[in-house]
Formats: sequence, structure tokens, C-alpha cells
Amino acid sequence: MARLEESIRKISKTLSAPRFAAWLIAALAVYMVVGSIFPQRDLNRVRYAEWAAQNPTLSVVTEAIGLDAPFVHPVFFLIIAFTTLSTILCSIQRTERALRIYRSVGVTNERKIATVCRTPRFRFELKPGQEEEFYGRAIDSLRHLRLKVARGPAASHGFSGAWGLFGSPLFHWSLVALFLVISGGMLTRSEGLMGIVAGYERLDVEESYGLLQRGPLHGEMSGMVIGIESDMPASYVLDGIDRGPAPEVYLKDGDRELARGRVHPNHPLRYSTYLVHLSDSGLGLVTTIVAEDGAERSSQVFIDRSPTDPTQWGTAAEVFLDEQGTEVARATFATAPGTQKVMVDVTRADGISDGKIMGAGDTIEIKEGYSLRVDHLGVYARLSVVDDWSLPYIYFLFTLATIAVGISVLVPYRGVWVALDVTGENPALCVTVSHSRGDSAFVDRVKANVEQALREAGS
Repeated sequence: MARLEESIRKISKTLSAPRFAAWLIAALAVYMVVGSIFPQRDLNRVRYAEWAAQNPTLSVVTEAIGLDAPFVHPVFFLIIAFTTLSTILCSIQRTERALRIYRSVGVTNERKIATVCRTPRFRFELKPGQEEEFYGRAIDSLRHLRLKVARGPAASHGFSGAWGLFGSPLFHWSLVALFLVISGGMLTRSEGLMGIVAGYERLDVEESYGLLQRGPLHGEMSGMVIGIESDMPASYVLDGIDRGPAPEVYLKDGDRELARGRVHPNHPLRYSTYLVHLSDSGLGLVTTIVAEDGAERSSQVFIDRSPTDPTQWGTAAEVFLDEQGTEVARATFATAPGTQKVMVDVTRADGISDGKIMGAGDTIEIKEGYSLRVDHLGVYARLSVVDDWSLPYIYFLFTLATIAVGISVLVPYRGVWVALDVTGENPALCVTVSHSRGDSAFVDRVKANVEQALREAGS
């Protein structure tokens, strides 16, 4: 039992050591930076697969330590857990110390006199019979240091910034809460990219996203409607500044509208735990597969700028399936220069290829009994849809931690106890000094002021 208690004590001491906490925070920062360097599986599965094929050995290592999905991997949460535990232990120590000192503010009883006289920072021998005068002068010297003085018959306490004692504990507890909120947020959040053609809608379901990253504890997708009004200016001017493309996005639950607003850089649409940002924009079209029995199934196609020449439009490729999920055809869409139409190249499942410049309402056969119809040509917006309850709490805790640092730095605790020691052959004045930031200059000022006061009194 004694060995177990000793082991627990050693582990607690290690975990609560500031140096150990600093190493953990550094490890967390390095892990997050390194994790952002490598391709992440959930953000771009195609790119990740290509990279893993080109770097088979490195991909095994990154997957083992969670760098393929760094912010939802057990390694990330393990580092967070140890960092949180270390910060909790450190916070407890700092809180206990702050409370202990705060409770001693203004205390001048016999026990305090004995403590000051037993381990004084300075000890000044006094002339017998003049103890009270020297004692009074010493107290006046504390007031010259702008300290509030609690005077007792044989001991006095000069202090300032008593409430500043709690700046450091508040900062550390803010960090604890921040680590817990970040962990909870990463476990339960979702973030994905969804393209929507202007004038159309999509549901907040997994199938609507091109890329989707979900925490392991994230529940079902909301299923709400996310739509963009048809009026999507390519250049939106606000307060004299061109904000670029700015779609008007709306969220609905059935027929009930939940939120609406223009979305442009640094101006997302907010609703409950959701943030909808504008990620990109481009050309968009709506297509429909029409079966010979009249069944129809629509989809949205997005054409982005060419990655090699941003002044030109690239191409978009789509795979079309029938009702049973069997591939019907593959199609490539590209702009048709000089027209308001799109060039569609179709490769059927049986290997037959066909191409056609198509406008709204035009059709092309993609399989016997199936045709592809272009319903709409226009523009689209790629939205980043984030579901994360933790963001406002993170901002609040960052603000609270900043305020706590300000309190600790700008309102430091300073305390000086002065006590008369009449137990020896000659009376003496004992002085102890405490300072929350270990300011040696303050200690020197205390000594100089008390010495000057005693000289003036003739000691």
C-alpha cells in the first residue's frame, strides 16, 4: 500500500510539473502541424489514395500514428487527455496556493508573528525601548510602497493586488476547460464541402457532400434543406469593397425557414451550431437521367477553373447509374466557347462514345432506353458546412484565458509582513516579502524603504 501511494505521488508530481506540461503542449502543437502537412483521408480520399500508392511505407507510418486523420485519431485524444490531466493537477496546486495566500492577507495573529520571526527575509536589530517607534516607521515605509496596511499590535501586513492571486489559477482552469471543449467538439463535429447550383437546393445528408469529415460521436446528419437563391452575383460590393461572389444561402426545415443571408469571405451564415462558409464558386448545371418508363433522377454537375490555367474553365466528370446502381455511362462536361452551352462527351457502358454541344432542354442517349437531359446551365457555389457546438465556447475560453493573463501580469500580488521579535536579548524587526511574480526589484525596494525609515528613527 505504501509503495502504491508513493508511486501515485511520483506520477502526480511528474504530471503536475510545469516542464512536463510544456512538453505535452509542444507535442500537441507538433502533432497538429505535422498532421496538416500530409494528405488527410477524409478531406480528399482520391488524393490520399494516390499519395498512399506513391508512398506505401510512409503511409503505413502516418496511418499508425493517426496522421491520416489527425484530429479524430486516438493519438490526438491521448495527447489531449494527458495535457488536460497535467493542467488539472497544475491548476489545483495554483488554486490551493492562491487560496492559502489570500486567506493570510491581513492576518497578524501570534502564529503569523512566530512564522515571520522564524524565517524572516530581513532582520533588523533595534535599540531597546524604542520598538514601537521603529515599528511605526517601518509600517509607514510600507504605505510609501502603495501597499494597503493591516496593522496589529506586534505585526502588520502590507499588501496590494490580492485578487490578482487568482489570475494564474483562472488561466489554468480556462486551459482545462478549453482542452475539454476542443476534445468534445472534435468528437462530435462534422465539416464538409457541398456544391449547390444557384436556384436549387440539397439536403444535409451524407450523399450531398463531396468531402465530409465527421467526429466518431457525431450523430445523424440534420436532413435540413440547404439552398441558394438564383440571384448569385459574381461581384458583390459591400461598404465600397468588392467581396467577390456572394450567394444568398438559406436553411429550411421542411417549409419553415431557419436562416438566410449573403455568404462571402469572413461572413458565414450562422444558425444554431451550424456555420456555412463560401469555399469556392464556378459553373454549374443540373442534369436528369430519363428512363423510357418516364422515371427521372436529377443531379448537379460542377465545373471549376483549370488547375493549370485559372483563366480557363476545366472539365467535370460524372458517372451515371440506373435504379439498381449499375453503371449506365460516364460523361465529361466542358464549356463550349462562344456559346451559352456545354460540351457533353458520353462513354456508354457498352463502350460506345458520343458527344454533343447541349443547351437547356437538350438530350443525349446514354443507353438504350435511357437519355441524359440538361435542365439548367448557370453558376454554383461550393459551401463549407460546419456543425460544431464548441466554437462559441472556445472563443469565450480564449477570451477568459487572455483576461486571466492580464490580471496576473497587470495586477500582481505583493505582500510584506513586518513583525516585532522581543523573544531575544535585543528586540528585532523581522520582515518577509512575497510576490506572485518573484520580482526581485520589489524585494530590494522593500529593504531600502525599511532601512531608510529605521535610519531616520535613529536605529
